Amino acid sequence: PGSNNAALAVRIKGGKAPFQYAWSNGATTEQISNLSEGDYSLTITDGVGNTANTTYTITPREGMQLEIRVIASASKGKTDGQAVVQVVSGGNGNYKYEWDSGEKLANAAALAPGEHTVTVTDQKGCATTASVTISEEVLPLVADISPTDVISCNGSSDGAIQATARGGKGPFEFQWDYNNATG
Repeated sequence: PGSNNAALAVRIKGGKAPFQYAWSNGATTEQISNLSEGDYSLTITDGVGNTANTTYTITPREGMQLEIRVIASASKGKTDGQAVVQVVSGGNGNYKYEWDSGEKLANAAALAPGEHTVTVTDQKGCATTASVTISEEVLPLVADISPTDVISCNGSSDGAIQATARGGKGPFEFQWDYNNATG
């Protein structure tokens, strides 16, 4: 829609030359070009005054409809997320792909967490853009507590423990819940 790249040409059968052409857009030639969508009427008059009328409607070609889906989330801190785009309707074949990551195939395999776009261009230069969000694969958070210093005597408060977090996504904040604990 909105492009002016269609053309119409006349093929005459019968009548007597020379022919005169009167198009609804004001043109007076056998062929008209740089047309957008819409109705175009033509009156042809032959050399002896006979006329013929016809109308042609130019309809826009359906734009490309894209389907994009995530194949894999990105690993924590990496650019290994994967997505694939497919043209499900419209377009003119021989597609070229341009992901915002620089990849040029329908399948992208180097996507960081976040939103990404892909532009698909067909052989006539028509382009459509779609986006997808790649999540970051984060392992479940696990906390381990281990002693680093044992209590020297019964009733003493000189022992120490250490908490370690695995998985999740840092930075981590630890909160102890015990009387007189510090750290």
